[in-house]
Amino acid sequence: MKKHHLLLCLIVAGLTGCTTIQPPPARVSAVTVAKAPGQDVHILDAYISETDGHLAVCGRAKQAFKWTRIVPTHVDVQFLDANGQQLALKNVPIQLNKGSRHSYPYPASFQIPSESWPQATVRILVSAHEGATHQP
Repeated sequence: MKKHHLLLCLIVAGLTGCTTIQPPPARVSAVTVAKAPGQDVHILDAYISETDGHLAVCGRAKQAFKWTRIVPTHVDVQFLDANGQQLALKNVPIQLNKGSRHSYPYPASFQIPSESWPQATVRILVSAHEGATHQP
C-alpha cells in the first residue's frame, strides 16, 4: 500500500512541474500593453503572447454596433518609449465578423508577430481603424 502512495506522490509532483507557468522574460514583463479607444471598432483585449520562443501581440476586436456595415479594418500596434515617442509601427488587416441575423457579431482575433522590438520599448499601444490601410 505504501508503494502506491509513494508512486502517486511522485506522479502528482511530476505533473505539477509540467503545469508550472513560466514567468515572461524580463524584457517582456517590463512592457505594458494598452488599448486605444476606437469609434467603430473596439479592441476587447490585447496582450503579449509567447509561443515556441516567438513573441506576438494578440487580442480580439469587434464592431461597436451591430447595425454598422462591415468594412475592411486593420489593427495598429505602436511601440513607444518612456517619453511616449513612437519607435515602430506594425499593422495587420483583420476581418470583422458580421454575426448572424439575430446575434451580435462575435470578436475577430488578431496576432501580430513582433520578432524585433525596439530595445527601448516600454509601452505597446493597440488600436483598430476602419479601412484596410491608413489613408493619406
